Amino acid sequence: MFNWKLYRRTVKTFFYRNKPFFAQLCPTNRCNLRCHYCQIWKEKLDEVDTKAWRTIIDKIDALGVAVVSFTGGEPMLRDDIFELIDYAKDKGLYVKLTSNGTLPIEKYERLLRTKIDNICISLDGIDGDDLPYSKVSPRILDVIQFIYSRRGSKVFYTSTTLTQRNSEGLAKLVQFMDSNFTDCGVFVQPIVVGKGKLRRDTEEKVDVAILKEFDSILDPNPYILDCQRYYSSQNFQWGCKGGKLFFSIRSDGAFWVCQDIPTKLNILDGNFFQKWKKYDFDPLVRNCSGCIYSCYFLTQMVFNPRYWIGFIKEYTLLR
Repeated sequence: MFNWKLYRRTVKTFFYRNKPFFAQLCPTNRCNLRCHYCQIWKEKLDEVDTKAWRTIIDKIDALGVAVVSFTGGEPMLRDDIFELIDYAKDKGLYVKLTSNGTLPIEKYERLLRTKIDNICISLDGIDGDDLPYSKVSPRILDVIQFIYSRRGSKVFYTSTTLTQRNSEGLAKLVQFMDSNFTDCGVFVQPIVVGKGKLRRDTEEKVDVAILKEFDSILDPNPYILDCQRYYSSQNFQWGCKGGKLFFSIRSDGAFWVCQDIPTKLNILDGNFFQKWKKYDFDPLVRNCSGCIYSCYFLTQMVFNPRYWIGFIKEYTLLR
C-alpha cells in the first residue's frame, strides 16, 4: 500500500528543511552487549511506560515527522516494542528498527509479525564469537538467515561499525553477505570520534577509503568522502539541522538534538510545542565537534542532489 503521508512529508521537506522529518526513538538504553566502541549502555536513564510512549509518538506525528527509527540500547529488550511499532505504523509513519541480533529467535519471529517497514541487524564480523564485546557471533548469523528467509516485503539489511579491530575482515564480511543474501545490502558506519561522551578517541579511526572497493556497500560515495574530511579535521561543519529536521527522543522523553547533545526540552511536557518553536538549537550545533553519524547525516543529505545516485543504488539493492 502506498504511504501517502510519507510521500507528502518527504515532498514538504524538499522545500522546508527546518521542519521535522526523522526521529530517532530510544525507548531504552539497556543492552545485553558491551561493545568496545559503544558507551550508550553506561547511561542510566529512566524509562517511561507504554502509555507515555504512545503520547510521544502522537506528538512526533503532530510535528510532521515522516520516519521513525527505534534504537537503543537494544530496543527489543522492551516487551512493548512490538506494540509501539504497530502504533507508529497505524499513524502512517515509516518505521525502522535496529537490533544487535542476539536475542531469542522468538523475538525476531514476533518482530516479523508486526507492520514494520525496515529491519536492520548490526553485524561487525563473521569469524569467531566475540560477544558481548562486539557483534560477531554465529548466533547473529542465524538471526540474519531467519529474518532474510521470512522478511516478505519488509526492507532488510545489515549495518557494520567500522573500526581498526574489524577493518581487515570487512572484505570477507561483504563477500559473505553477497554470496548468501543476494538482495540484502550492507551499510557501514565508520566509528564516530571527537568530543562527546558517546564517541570514541581517534585511535579507533580507520581509512574510510576502503569502502569504495565494495560495490554492494550501501554507503553513498559523497558520504564516504565526507567521512574522510571529518577524520582529517575532526571538525566537519556541514550545516547540521539537528533539533529541527531530525532529533532523538531518549527513554525518559528527553528531547535531544542527536544522541550526543541534550537540550532542556522534554517531549512529554504539556507545553512542549511552544517551547520547541522558541528553542534556539544553533548554539548547540555550532559547539559540536562535527558529525558523521549516518542516521542523522544521511537523513539530511538525502535532499542534496549529489547524494541521489547513492540512494538510488541503495533502493535498488534493497528491492
